[in-house]
Amino acid sequence: MRSERFERLQHQLEARGVDGLVLLGSSSVAYATGAAAPAQDGDRAALFRPVAVVVKGDSAPHLYTLYADGAPAELPDDHLHGPLFPDLDDGIDIFAAALTDHFPSGARVGVDDQSHAMLRGGPGLTGSMRPMWSAPRSSRRRQTKSHAPATPSG
Repeated sequence: MRSERFERLQHQLEARGVDGLVLLGSSSVAYATGAAAPAQDGDRAALFRPVAVVVKGDSAPHLYTLYADGAPAELPDDHLHGPLFPDLDDGIDIFAAALTDHFPSGARVGVDDQSHAMLRGGPGLTGSMRPMWSAPRSSRRRQTKSHAPATPSG
């Protein structure tokens, strides 16, 4: 099932002309990677959140996490990385450097969430990619994930 999900993500990246995705939401990361994270209070979950990076044409997603034991066994070793801290001003430059390892300058990258530190930007973050806010497309994304026809509500 994970390989089918990843195939769908790759197909949508190609169809929409997007170079990749940076996923910060726990359900988005779990969908893209199959990773599990332990239950935690909200503050700790936000600080130690896993991050998924999906690169168009890559064979598997990249997972940045403090909880390597929650990564699926089939995830290649070179796609499993230590944690990033996109919520901290002190961590945004490291976050930006990690993204430049995956995306060339000017890449079109979809994001599912942006932290305050991301919005303020760091020297490497603003020039490394062109983030595209993907939340307004959530209903279209849900239609893509489901084979059921969309029906109007209300």
